[in-house]
Amino acid sequence: MFAKVVRTNSAQEAAEFFLDVCYHYEAPTKLVTDQGPHFIAELTRTIINSCNITHILATPYHPMSNAQTERFNAMFAPALSKLMNEQK
Repeated sequence: MFAKVVRTNSAQEAAEFFLDVCYHYEAPTKLVTDQGPHFIAELTRTIINSCNITHILATPYHPMSNAQTERFNAMFAPALSKLMNEQK
């Protein structure tokens, strides 16, 4: 799992993030995302396809289809909140 703070929720930001991950590590074989417009945009799809990544779109309004991400979010959100409170 990777996370990054971004200014916008755009296809450009998503594409740059995917390229950054692929550059510093290696391209994942699979990518599971929701069906947000930034993940299904032409730019993002082009980059995902060029990196030979299998893109799996989670079923909308069905969190169990994206369980791994939901578990990560359940752990990440409180940790991020604690970190932000400590830095105040």
